[in-house]
Amino acid sequence: MYGAARAGGEGPAYRVLFAAEPARVPARAGDWREAGTALSALAEAVPAVGSVRALRAMGDAARLVGSGRRVPRRTRDAATELTLALRVEAPPMGRARRAGQGL
Repeated sequence: MYGAARAGGEGPAYRVLFAAEPARVPARAGDWREAGTALSALAEAVPAVGSVRALRAMGDAARLVGSGRRVPRRTRDAATELTLALRVEAPPMGRARRAGQGL
């Protein structure tokens, strides 16, 4: 999974979804250094992500760090940077749902 997430080039959509896992899993385990490194890489990739599911997975990882205890400032800053990038790229959920329902 890690190799698929890091491979370059035009790849399948699931590759982007897998890229969120190296941030989410360490965050759940409290490995803040590894989570922070992954979150930083994700923040740079957000503009190229076309998958709403992948964007949600990235947001989940950022929220895990945001709600964590004793998270180093650098890791918390990476989560904040990712959250801001997601806000710029992703439409608000209300609009996305309405658009998907044809309203």
